[in-house]
Amino acid sequence: MQGDGSGVADREVTQDFMLRMYVIHHLEPDHKDPNWSSEGLAADTLGALSLMPSDVGASATKWRELPIEQVRQWPRR
Repeated sequence: MQGDGSGVADREVTQDFMLRMYVIHHLEPDHKDPNWSSEGLAADTLGALSLMPSDVGASATKWRELPIEQVRQWPRR
């Protein structure tokens, strides 16, 4: 990803999710705090996805063939 623009924000969100997943996996989930529970992470992940399930199905078979610029432009929810 480029070091500027929306790529930075996307990378930060991804790193946040990865850190949360690592902590939950290695230190056990905290079911009293949604930031550190598996359910909370799953809900936040689904909320951050940029495509609707129907859009994913339509693009899934050919997304690797698309130019990266087009993939980056996929609509956000």
